[in-house]
Amino acid sequence: MSATVERLLAHFRQASERMRELPFYNPALRVELVGWRPFREEIQGGVLITPWCLNLIWIPAAPETLPAKGECCILALNGAEYEGVVAQIAPDLCVASAPLLSETLGLEDQPSAVQVADEVISLLLGPQEADTGRAEVPTETAPTTGQPPDPARRALFRRMLGGAS
Repeated sequence: MSATVERLLAHFRQASERMRELPFYNPALRVELVGWRPFREEIQGGVLITPWCLNLIWIPAAPETLPAKGECCILALNGAEYEGVVAQIAPDLCVASAPLLSETLGLEDQPSAVQVADEVISLLLGPQEADTGRAEVPTETAPTTGQPPDPARRALFRRMLGGAS
């Protein structure tokens, strides 16, 4: 795991401790970064799972190419554009993120959240390009349910990501 990913996860792990008492916090989830890989030669990204949201996260190889903190930026990927906002994680670490789910209470458990994140990566990059690499906060692993993907959820993410439904 790269130092950048470790710092990103540490930031959200600390945030998770502060947010634990909020009504939209899902205690069944933990901080995890799914599908972290090069999206393009000069950009790495993945889906960040937290107990309060799922976000598409990306970092350019040249961080100075990102706009200022709080400003919008666009990720152009496979003929589609995704609008995100720049966040400053540390004095020397900025990332762009686009919300995928702004509330995670509807996700039953960590495997369900990972399944959604994997589906998003697959839709972004195409199934042959999708990566299953994960970086997570070490905790107990919950058993998987073995349920097939929900087609309605897949259609929702296709619409969210600009694809055909």
